[in-house]
Amino acid sequence: MVYSLFRLAAIMQGIAKRALDGTAASPDAVDLGRKARPTGEQAWALARSLGRNGDARISPAAGEIAWKPATTSKISCLPGT
Repeated sequence: MVYSLFRLAAIMQGIAKRALDGTAASPDAVDLGRKARPTGEQAWALARSLGRNGDARISPAAGEIAWKPATTSKISCLPGT
């Protein structure tokens, strides 16, 4: 679920960029692009809630790789979002 939300946020970010460039196919691109940041934040909140002690962990089958987030970066490139 977390991966799907992050992927959706990335797709929305691409739509936002195309809206800024004037190459978006949809007239709703700006509105959809503005949803990139909240979607990414929702994904991050879910990832943190599923992790232990605030850090996320990949399953033992994947080799017990643990990671902690870097500093938060801005997800949306639209002004005012």
